[in-house]
Amino acid sequence: MINKNFIVYGSNGYIGSNIVAYLKDKNCKVLIPKKNEFPQKKGIIIYCVGSDDWHGDPLKNFNSNFIHLYKLIKNHRNFESLVFLSSTRVYLDLSEKIANEKQNLTLKSSSRYTFNLQKLMCENFLLKQNKNIKIIRLSNVYGKNTFQKTFLPTLIRESVKFKKINVGLNVNSCKDYIYIDDAIKSILDLANKKKVKGIFNLAYGKNFKVKDIIKILKKETGCKINYFNFKNLEKYPKISIYKLKKTIEFSAKVNLIKILPKLIEIEKNVHR
Repeated sequence: MINKNFIVYGSNGYIGSNIVAYLKDKNCKVLIPKKNEFPQKKGIIIYCVGSDDWHGDPLKNFNSNFIHLYKLIKNHRNFESLVFLSSTRVYLDLSEKIANEKQNLTLKSSSRYTFNLQKLMCENFLLKQNKNIKIIRLSNVYGKNTFQKTFLPTLIRESVKFKKINVGLNVNSCKDYIYIDDAIKSILDLANKKKVKGIFNLAYGKNFKVKDIIKILKKETGCKINYFNFKNLEKYPKISIYKLKKTIEFSAKVNLIKILPKLIEIEKNVHR
């Protein structure tokens, strides 16, 4: 039975907008506060605010990733529980083969770790609150709508629109991808667990290599590949979803490699 009262922060983003649409389809009451509004309403807060555009506006980015969250906890005292969407990017370059929620994490000084640092700072802040708070380390989310500026949607969009993609990674780089529908259902299933709190990985449970994605894009669109920064190898460990499976009935249904041709076809229809 899904809770009927939700407060969603970050509803303009890809994940937040899909969560709102899902909840409304289930006839739930969804409150969407404006920026710096903290209505004293009971319900489950889903916190999707966050950005990784550190080169564009670092101060705005810091505000969206931490300051706004701090203001929420300070000002909103009446929520039933809070679900904070973190990221499996915190596991970047982890030496272990499998990443679980209990492992100690090491961050490097490079700017590519700034987003990870912000997410971990938020996690640490929330874990110190004496409240019903769930932290979801969410894998790379993708779906039918490709307006996102993240790696995979950009490749799909540009392979169709420009017949050319720019790949600034070593093709052996790999990471986990989870389909939007699988992600949203699991986020809300976990949100409705009343006596559950702490950190949970939410991922497909398998890594996909860049070269396998590129192979399909080239086959389906005939696009040219511009490789640069080939030394940039990003390897993530396999994301453990054991804890999540013990808590909810979780099973990721959509495999990236199998659905990718369909996503490309959808993008082709957009540009016809």
